[in-house]
Amino acid sequence: GHGFGDDVLVAIAERLSDVVRGADTVARIGSDEFVILLEDPASAADARRFAERLLASLQAPLAVQNRSLNLSFSIGLVLIDDPDAGVEAALGDADIAMHAAK
Repeated sequence: GHGFGDDVLVAIAERLSDVVRGADTVARIGSDEFVILLEDPASAADARRFAERLLASLQAPLAVQNRSLNLSFSIGLVLIDDPDAGVEAALGDADIAMHAAK
């Protein structure tokens, strides 16, 4: 039911929080979609390594209400060099990248 789904989302959010740094931002933007804003990644390679660590963390079995869940995840990675880039455009690009990863 809804309670179980809510507990799954809480467990996922906890995993996300374990991987991000204090300066980064995690936000849930849809029923099962999250956005992570990395604050000043050193390079594209660093952002890619972060995404790989994140995916490895999320792919480990998730314990929810005495059940072990094996969930699948897709990550869309977008690097923005333009400080004036709009949020909507960045989220749109990330959504495209995520669907391409599926």
